[in-house]
Amino acid sequence: MPKKMDTGSSQKSDDLPPEHHLLKSVFHGLDEGVVVCDPEGRVLLVNPSAERIGIGRTEISPEQWADEYGLFLPDKKTPVPRGQLPLLRALREKSSGRMTLFMRNQGIPFGRDFSVRWSMLQDETGGTTGIIVAFHDVTEFKEMESSLSHTRERLEHSTDFMQTILNSTNDGIIVADPGPNLLFANPSCERIVGMEIVDLAPEKWSETYGLFYPDKETLVPTDRLPLIRALRGEETSEEEFLIRNEKTAGTYISASAYPLRRINTNEIYAAVGIIRDITDYKRVQSELEHSFQEQRSQTELMQTVFDSMGDGVIVADENGNYLMQNPAVKDIGGIPLSEVDPLRRPDRYGLFQTDGVTCFPADELPLMRAIRGESTDNTELFIRNQAKPQGVYVSVTGRPLRSKSGVPNAGVVVIRDMTKIKEAENVLKQTIEKLDVQTHAMETVFNSISDGVVVANAEGEFTIFNPSAERIAGLGATDTSPDEWSGTYGLFFRDKVTPMPPDEVPLVRAIRGEPSDDVEMFLRNPRIPHGVYLSVSGRPLRDETGKRMGGVVVFRDVSAQIEREEALLQAFAEGRLEIVDTILHNIGNAMNSVAIGVGEIYHQLQKDRLLRRFSSLANAIAEHHDDWITYLQADPQGQKVIPFILALDKDLSRQNVQLRRSAERVQSRVTHIVDIIRTQKSFDERSSVRKEVPLRQAIMDAVKIIKDSLDKRGIQVSVDCQRAPSKIWIHESRFHQMLVNLVKNAIEAIDDLAKAGEPDANPSIRINAYVGEDALVLDVIDSGIGMKPDQLKAIFSPGYTTKKEGSGLGLHSAANFVIGAGGSIRSLSQGIGRGTTMRVKFRLSSLQKERSHQS
Repeated sequence: MPKKMDTGSSQKSDDLPPEHHLLKSVFHGLDEGVVVCDPEGRVLLVNPSAERIGIGRTEISPEQWADEYGLFLPDKKTPVPRGQLPLLRALREKSSGRMTLFMRNQGIPFGRDFSVRWSMLQDETGGTTGIIVAFHDVTEFKEMESSLSHTRERLEHSTDFMQTILNSTNDGIIVADPGPNLLFANPSCERIVGMEIVDLAPEKWSETYGLFYPDKETLVPTDRLPLIRALRGEETSEEEFLIRNEKTAGTYISASAYPLRRINTNEIYAAVGIIRDITDYKRVQSELEHSFQEQRSQTELMQTVFDSMGDGVIVADENGNYLMQNPAVKDIGGIPLSEVDPLRRPDRYGLFQTDGVTCFPADELPLMRAIRGESTDNTELFIRNQAKPQGVYVSVTGRPLRSKSGVPNAGVVVIRDMTKIKEAENVLKQTIEKLDVQTHAMETVFNSISDGVVVANAEGEFTIFNPSAERIAGLGATDTSPDEWSGTYGLFFRDKVTPMPPDEVPLVRAIRGEPSDDVEMFLRNPRIPHGVYLSVSGRPLRDETGKRMGGVVVFRDVSAQIEREEALLQAFAEGRLEIVDTILHNIGNAMNSVAIGVGEIYHQLQKDRLLRRFSSLANAIAEHHDDWITYLQADPQGQKVIPFILALDKDLSRQNVQLRRSAERVQSRVTHIVDIIRTQKSFDERSSVRKEVPLRQAIMDAVKIIKDSLDKRGIQVSVDCQRAPSKIWIHESRFHQMLVNLVKNAIEAIDDLAKAGEPDANPSIRINAYVGEDALVLDVIDSGIGMKPDQLKAIFSPGYTTKKEGSGLGLHSAANFVIGAGGSIRSLSQGIGRGTTMRVKFRLSSLQKERSHQS
């Protein structure tokens, strides 16, 4: 049998004072398992709690602890290596320490998690007199951590609720992402550290907050910070540090850190650190060690520990008389036991069942049962009295104290305040109920709105298909794949003929992560045989990390609007006023260019300096007709005739080139007028010829038409087609006229900026053509006056203009052509004085010769 601990007294055990036996009984009644060993590691004393977890008073060597007691690392599989066994570490290191392990043996067949602490007992000379090893059951804490993790995953959007809990806990909590960026630090964290927690580079954490090892001198390196280690995937548990900074003289903390991983990918997306102020604990520990060193009485030692416990402890004798209570009893219950006797009057003390109404029977109280010799575990009660009007939930564990003969002669209970846990459970229940109500309300909204709403997950499975969507589409949710949606629901481009490719369906694009706005399409299927026009907008769905989770589209029936537009186009085709105005507008633009070109030729001929120089030469020849050879050879003026004739020849050649270029531009503009008339005629006949057009050449031809206007204003034009197809299949003359209208509009915007008193020193127009989102994009970007937000859409309306002499038909004509070709046009501007971008988009499929033939 193990030896009994030497208390340092020469008195026999029977001669020791009653308080000694009482405190020893309390020590034996603690929930924490305690083992006392001699300097060689032999077990001297274990309390009943240690025996309950399988640690008996057997003569085993320290090396046998792992096999004898079933000690494993926290992975619950790996036996604790010999070098890491608590008792061997204590014998080897001659210092206190702490570690977390898992224990499974006959006493606890299913196993429990424990935090193990060991301390050295020394005499006045510093020699080791013994070792204390304490086993603290942290299984509930581990389970609570696991439960908290699952709850957090489920209620990740209920941040207000979690914020309340985290801000209310006494433990400091800090969260960071892999950036690492500081995401959260609760008030307790800042209270413990003594200063505001701000987002700093990790290299500055230790220096800024004063984080030292317990030696009080060595700053903790960045790579050993628990939070940084957790971001690398390491778990740290209850490591001790010292915080010392300008606001805190010295606070000991216990720090644990854990990585947070995504359930599906196991990817670390954050790390959480938990710090506890263990200054009081360290103080008590120091006092405890000092007490053993000084061989003070066990009474003083146990009393210090007893009074420092956060849990309430009550001891009563076999007659129900209270022998001892610690301050925590009053803190938890509100009333000292000296004022009211809970054992005899539980109603006056306010002891109830957990329903808060039914009075708890006196003979069933854990302390009464302990006095009778019965052990109880985690009995839940509710306390409500004048000192605790709101009430507190408590968990009570009771144990009998027995005489040497084994007869119960007293009882001890440990009371733990469970109010916060109960409140958290209630808040969780209320939050779940609230989420259910919100979900029901959202479903009601989806089912009530007139627009169709369809949501699909990342795998293309429909999760929402509201009644309006089913009514408009004629079909509800199906189990078809996204590749089949176009065929299943009958989706076509606006031309009603060309099926929409699966990868261009807005919901498919949204699932891919691409947003879309006001995409016009035609839907026709057996349920909707006549078909409807739809305007569809889509957005991707993402989680908080940006990972795609699916897509959502909202659409509405715009058949009436499209039919009105088509009726308007039909009216144009029938020769009504607006098409006539449009023709006149386009011809007017071209005629204006012709007039400018002819005027330029007239101006050059009217002020022809070369003609005057040629007349001077003719006069000189006439005057010296009779002595021409002599004049050329001897007269100084005559000697200049031949160089004059040569220079005149060069100038006449240069002028001829300029006149021919001007005439070519006039000829091109006349041809453009003919094209306008021919195009409008073919439009009136509901047919128009497409052809393969070199894109860059078409743009440059449009610029040449109004080159005089550009040169007159000193406007620089740049064209970039490097990221665009070299050729496109399109109605050439109408495409050409659209470009002319857009460039002319850009010139007028630059004029308006000059009229406003803010002329651009370097006026410019940039024309960029490129492929984006399966479309050919044409951007005409000017450095002009810009536009107000309310002008961005109105500018394409017929007759809308901001100019006194404008017709309001140029951009309207361009928009009619673009929309009729299945494309889109929009204006972009940051406001007045910021310039404007006219953006035109054509589907690439509509610009390909083969696809166009099929349509």
